[in-house]
Amino acid sequence: MEYNQKDKYFLAMQAYKEDDFTKEVLVPLFKSMGYDRVEFHGGPSERGRDLIATAILPPPKRGEYVVYVQAKKLNKNKTLAQNDLSRLCRQLRQAKSKGFTKGTGERVKPDHVYMATPHEITQRFIEDLEDELFCEDYSGWLELYDCVRILKDIEEFCPELLEKLEPFEEKIWNAKSENTIDRNHELLGALCSVRDSIDISKFYSDLSFFVGSIDSRVLVTYKAHVTKKRFRLISKEQWEMLKSERVKIIDLVGLDILKEDTQVIEDRYKDHYNQYNSKENKANESAYDSSVAHLSSIVEEFESRAFLLLERLESEAKKQPSLNKNKLSFVTAQLKNIRSKVKNENFELETSSSVIDTSELSKESADLVEKTVEFIDDFSKRIIEQQRYVKSIKEEIIPEPYYDVCLNSSQLEKEISQRVDEYRSCVKFLNSDDRPNMAGVRRLLDSVEVSLRFFECIYTDESVLSSIIELKELENCSDRVSISAHDVFYTGKDVAIYGGAGVGKTTTLEMFFKSYEETINGRKIIFCSLNRVVQSLSDLGIEKRNTNDTKPAYLDKVIYSIILLSYGLDVSDDNIDRIKPYLEDGVVLVFDGLDEIVTEFPIVLDAMNNFKKSYGKTQWIISSRDCVSYLKEINFLGITLLPFTPEQLRSFICGWFNNERKGMKLWNEISGTELHENLLTPLVATILCTLVEKGIKAPSNESEIYGERLSLLLGKYDANKRIRRQEQGSDELFTCAKALAWIMHSHGIRTISYKEAIEKLEIKVGAKYTTRLISKCVKELEDPCTVLVRDKVSGKLSFGHFRFQEHLASLELRDNRSIDLSTIIIRDWWRGAFSLFAQSLDDIESTIEDLTRGDKLIPEEAFTTLYAMCNVLSPKKRGNMKSLLDHLKQDNSSFYEAEHYDFSDNYGNDRYAYSTDLGLDW
Repeated sequence: MEYNQKDKYFLAMQAYKEDDFTKEVLVPLFKSMGYDRVEFHGGPSERGRDLIATAILPPPKRGEYVVYVQAKKLNKNKTLAQNDLSRLCRQLRQAKSKGFTKGTGERVKPDHVYMATPHEITQRFIEDLEDELFCEDYSGWLELYDCVRILKDIEEFCPELLEKLEPFEEKIWNAKSENTIDRNHELLGALCSVRDSIDISKFYSDLSFFVGSIDSRVLVTYKAHVTKKRFRLISKEQWEMLKSERVKIIDLVGLDILKEDTQVIEDRYKDHYNQYNSKENKANESAYDSSVAHLSSIVEEFESRAFLLLERLESEAKKQPSLNKNKLSFVTAQLKNIRSKVKNENFELETSSSVIDTSELSKESADLVEKTVEFIDDFSKRIIEQQRYVKSIKEEIIPEPYYDVCLNSSQLEKEISQRVDEYRSCVKFLNSDDRPNMAGVRRLLDSVEVSLRFFECIYTDESVLSSIIELKELENCSDRVSISAHDVFYTGKDVAIYGGAGVGKTTTLEMFFKSYEETINGRKIIFCSLNRVVQSLSDLGIEKRNTNDTKPAYLDKVIYSIILLSYGLDVSDDNIDRIKPYLEDGVVLVFDGLDEIVTEFPIVLDAMNNFKKSYGKTQWIISSRDCVSYLKEINFLGITLLPFTPEQLRSFICGWFNNERKGMKLWNEISGTELHENLLTPLVATILCTLVEKGIKAPSNESEIYGERLSLLLGKYDANKRIRRQEQGSDELFTCAKALAWIMHSHGIRTISYKEAIEKLEIKVGAKYTTRLISKCVKELEDPCTVLVRDKVSGKLSFGHFRFQEHLASLELRDNRSIDLSTIIIRDWWRGAFSLFAQSLDDIESTIEDLTRGDKLIPEEAFTTLYAMCNVLSPKKRGNMKSLLDHLKQDNSSFYEAEHYDFSDNYGNDRYAYSTDLGLDW
């Protein structure tokens, strides 16, 4: 059935629950129609009055005109069941007879009662109502107000309500709606709406591929070599992991990495295990333990007696003349040598064969020498004999069982080599002018994804195989794929788009959404800006983490909620039921900014994986920064947006200035400087060109670029032009902006309501600024400064691009030295802010000092961020700081190893002192 526009508005009204219909439609409508006081009065004690509206009558008939409204939804036949109809009439009579008490104590009855319904009232319903009212004359006090009249009044008095009543389907599927996306005003405005000469496709075509934790650049920048053909695994967990990797590799590329069947290996392990646990072997182990303990006791006795003898020898030597002293020194040296060998567990001892002339020594000295020689001979023999006995028993012991694995190394190396060659051919093909059609691109990407999943099985640190594969870095290898990300999206594959701050992730997705053609793959598209729904998910009470009790239906509800909230729709069972059929048919579901929601709601990752099972026809396209720890949990083909090449940057700058001399002058200024490294993203390059175009000298790094942008927006340069756009001073606006950014970043949010912003700022800067000043600053930060941007759906404020919020948070890190860095540096969310903080100081030593104050160890999780901070330092400092971090990380590892290491010298406690290495024996 085809619906005209009015029918769609009627359906939208009917989708509301009764109370919501009153609050969302009738209340704003009556306010627009001139009523002074409009109050929602629904609920169990309504007494027939869902809404009370009053208006002051003009002269000469002064007074107050009072209207009651009773809202009621009809059934599908546009009638009511008898009980419901009786209840409605009872409520209407109550509304007529019972007034309300004003603040003055005066009792007021209504002048008129409306029965409002979102349905069209039929003649049958009117007759049913008349019968129930016993033919009493209701024409003087009761009026029926149905959707036809309501819509007519909306069009006349409150046309803005029509947007709210826009049909559900049109809100979801209107791809041209400005309300569905948060535009990157800074970037899109510069590249598209302002400068038509800039072709955005030139700056978003270079990418590389990614699966889990494996970047495709490893395929072409490294050469792999399998170092071992055979190895042993002690742990059953490692064996099970190897078997799992084997199955994955067989499923992916049809290669069996093992030369023997797993059952053969396990049978061999079982035989070994039975021998190891036999009574005879346990008896040998017991005898071995006893013999080692006895050897230990002999060594301890030797050590204690040798120590006493050495003291006596050294004391006696001091009393002797030089000739006699040499004789005592000789035997002392012999005893020290044997003692040193025993301490170092070197039991290759020899008995004393030298004869020492003691004739010229005193009797006491001669006895001491002879006693020492006898002691050396006796204990040497005892230790040698016991050590031989220990060794003989040890040879009879069957060591712990292990899985003896023979690897199909030659075939594995061959498969790796073939996959690398195929990928290089794929890149060459995609970069050529003879690029295949969409189906051909899909086949190539399928091959790339298989290769990357294969490499993920053998290269990641968690892989058993990674320990026997050596990677050698190659020089002059490029992996830049010059294909539009949009072409990748249109293949229908699930895609995760990664990249650093400002490389154009959001812009790429927005441009795809705006230009999406449903006819290409037959799917509708849904675009969700995840940063705008974080707070709303909290308001809904959505669980933040997946638990054992979380059911699949609840995980699906998380995704439903994100979709509906992104379009400003209520998360209701009705709306969920309305969107389900489209999801079952298959849609393109775009989630922009996954890193900005997973920090607060890790359950979203589990919900996405579950949703893929529930709606197998859905194509996922997501974006995320590439510096987050959960990348390996996203089971999609990833594409990484790469920064500009120097040639692309030069083209961008010249295109910005329409190839004028000003563009070439700027390029010559920055080419080859440190600033050049910080300009390789479209966001930063755009801001730089904007600043230079306005007559501002080019800043020296990314942090300074954002700082100059902020100064420009806050009016720092207006004074020179004798312009005053805002009432408040730049300092007050800057203080409020920085404080608000810190508040939002500390709470892990990107959007905040105006009211909450004022409340939080009162706490943060209220000692310095009045509430009135804070309120004015927040308003002016939005307009005219445009530092804050208001979301069109939620009405909340944000700093636009996330990088701008990070920059302001980094300034608070720089200026407020009382902040405990150790609690926030371990979180992915803070990595960008810390990097800009380090760049602004060109230093990370102060951060390291804060983290290690009081002899504390740097948390292991902090090193990822510390290395990211190191990467933005000036070249002079970068190398030294990286070496320092490497050293600190090694110290951390040594400490944790030492914590779990047994330093005991008791030989009986070291079962494997004389055994082979029972770990991974490569």
